[in-house]
Amino acid sequence: MRILKRIDVKHEEAVQIVVTGSRGKSSVVRFLFAALSACGLRTWARITGVIPRELSPSGERAILRSSGGHVEEMRWWLSSIPSEAEAIVMENSAVAPDLQRLAAQWMGKDALLVLTNVRPDHQDAWGAGEIGAVRALSGGIPKGATVFIPENTARSLSLLTALEEKGCHIHIAPPVFSSSSPEWVNENLSIVLAILSCLGLNEKKGEEAVRSLPPDMADFKVLSFDGSQLAVAFSANDIETTIRLFNTLQWSMEGTTVLFNNRRDRPERLKAFLPWLQKKQWKRSFLMGDRPFKSHLLYREVLSVDALKRLIKEEGRVFGCGNVAGVPLQLLIEGKQGEDHA
Repeated sequence: MRILKRIDVKHEEAVQIVVTGSRGKSSVVRFLFAALSACGLRTWARITGVIPRELSPSGERAILRSSGGHVEEMRWWLSSIPSEAEAIVMENSAVAPDLQRLAAQWMGKDALLVLTNVRPDHQDAWGAGEIGAVRALSGGIPKGATVFIPENTARSLSLLTALEEKGCHIHIAPPVFSSSSPEWVNENLSIVLAILSCLGLNEKKGEEAVRSLPPDMADFKVLSFDGSQLAVAFSANDIETTIRLFNTLQWSMEGTTVLFNNRRDRPERLKAFLPWLQKKQWKRSFLMGDRPFKSHLLYREVLSVDALKRLIKEEGRVFGCGNVAGVPLQLLIEGKQGEDHA
């Protein structure tokens, strides 16, 4: 019961936003922080993401953990925010359905809610398919809450029904189009602009701030290693997003080796990816990371960044997906440190 206790809110006058959903939460939090800051608000934000981080007027800092993530980290972080905060944006890091409601409960009764999407994920905890995601995620949204969702997410009739039954005030973010930006950037930006409009803030300033952001460490990209290439889609997590990212590359399956990084605590994710990973069109399909009890793919023991680089050079063109934790994250951190010292 200790974690259910409401914190003493020191910032009732601040704009408060909780970001939840299957995918894209960290990117939306990062975009909102940039936009609200550009509009002159002293903003604090918390990202769970690949590396837990706090964004504040003082800059970005990693949230160091002595052990694995815990839902109470949200409550601890909220209690640490100074009273002069004018805007607070927090990613909902709860996974279990019965803990989803804590983020909004701890933030405050007037918090705005963002629901990025309801793609299947954490199916071992949420249940199968979109219905499972809707049931789990909508359970974290209070009755009568103001909820912002992108147009694509609004196509889920089961989600709209669940929100309407709760008497929520639903804002469907109008789509944003830009041929120079990936689809996911435009979708997440649409949410940001809808919130700025609702708050009466400068949308142009917000959009400029978001579009000027450098890519985040685990954003989808293609890395080159002595003529070989790795498409970094490890943080996409769900199969729908992963396939969309692969299709943007215009790579042939026949010329590409697909590499799935497995996590022992995400067995349902591997199960969801298997039909795609096992397609005969791939040049090769490999599994790395935690070895499953029963492997349907060729397993490659990749225990270091150097071993991953060797695999990439052997294969020529590799599409990495599944999970970012472990060696892929080490590779990205190594690359980020190299950029920082360049």
